[in-house]
Amino acid sequence: MSYMNASHARAHFTRERLHELFVYDPDSGRLMRRDTGKEIVGCNNHGYLQVWADGALLLAHRIAWRVMTGEWPRMLDHVNGVRTDNRFLNLRETNHSLNAQNYTKAMRTNKTGLLGVSVDKRSQVNQFRAAIRVSGAYIALGCFPTPDEAHSAYLKAKAVYHPTASLVSRQATVAASATGDDEPCSPMCPQGDCAGCAFTPARKPA
Repeated sequence: MSYMNASHARAHFTRERLHELFVYDPDSGRLMRRDTGKEIVGCNNHGYLQVWADGALLLAHRIAWRVMTGEWPRMLDHVNGVRTDNRFLNLRETNHSLNAQNYTKAMRTNKTGLLGVSVDKRSQVNQFRAAIRVSGAYIALGCFPTPDEAHSAYLKAKAVYHPTASLVSRQATVAASATGDDEPCSPMCPQGDCAGCAFTPARKPA
């Protein structure tokens, strides 16, 4: 079997071709193969539903957007943060900055394991620094004696600076009222970011 590259796949998978291959229910978010009626349930390593068709692996939420709007989006976001919830009302076009606001876990290199918190080795007392990224720049939120206090400060700031973020935004709202986060998925990926890529590596799963 031959595999198509990203640009060819974008041209090949017209709205009409996707209608021939799949049935999408915008209310439930379910995507099914038209020939077998089977629902697409397989996920990639990033938690997005994917399907193999015509020599390419496609992301289900991007198929949904293409079917509904007729366009391939540059990047999509799941409003509620659930990557398998492909209801049309749960999908929105976004950019790298807004999409990053939905990160729910700290990077693996973060020694505290908490979003927005880092260790300040220069301090002997308040060793845990809180900061938040806004429009490409970091805003310092202060240093705290415990990682939890620093994280609480981050969540309160997130409720202000990232009000449209999904899961973490809801956590931030709760925290504020209580007290007054990749490698490119493929060399073919036009975004260098799996969340915004229409295609995953051209390799059929075993």
